[in-house]
Amino acid sequence: MSIRKRRTGRLVLAVALLLGMGTLSGPDFTLYAQAGTQDPAMQRARQETQVILDLGRLISFVDRMDAEQQNLRLTTEQARRLARLMGEIKSTARLTPAVAEGLMQEIEDDILTPRQLMHTDRIWAEAERREESAAPRSGSPGGSPGGGARVGQGTPGAGGNSGASASGDPAPGSLASYASGGPYNPLVDTTRPQGEQFEAFHRRLLERIGR
Repeated sequence: MSIRKRRTGRLVLAVALLLGMGTLSGPDFTLYAQAGTQDPAMQRARQETQVILDLGRLISFVDRMDAEQQNLRLTTEQARRLARLMGEIKSTARLTPAVAEGLMQEIEDDILTPRQLMHTDRIWAEAERREESAAPRSGSPGGSPGGGARVGQGTPGAGGNSGASASGDPAPGSLASYASGGPYNPLVDTTRPQGEQFEAFHRRLLERIGR
């Protein structure tokens, strides 16, 4: 079973638990919302790179858990392994979906404990639910049929934009750069919030393990 199918199953369970506790309410939870019409090549690039954005989200949720949950804080060994993995990401100019999926699997299967993984799934489910509730609906101003796109799809700072650099070439963290076979690693772009958070978390992990 692929990591995405496993995560989808866990998120459905997490949402069901949250609904049961009254934490979530409103329309049925939708994990994947229909994106607006766009160029087929860019749509394909957006779909392919979603797992890369998911990797960034997972790391950010681990960061949040480590900071907020004392009983779920990363051990020194976990910090060492995650710092090494994040170092690999930082040294990768073009992060591919296959590599991102492998790194996600390593975090979920080999680094986090079941309790830590369950907690990050709950954070993920809550975030998905908030984004689904806030997304424009069909018939609303600026809304597209089927609702808004999933977070990270075309949102500044998430690596989903299709912008260009000042030179006119596709920006390294843009979909256009990915689609053309160029550099693509939005996780380490420190001009964006996601990249800033990634860099700050990596520094904290390195300090914790004395490096």
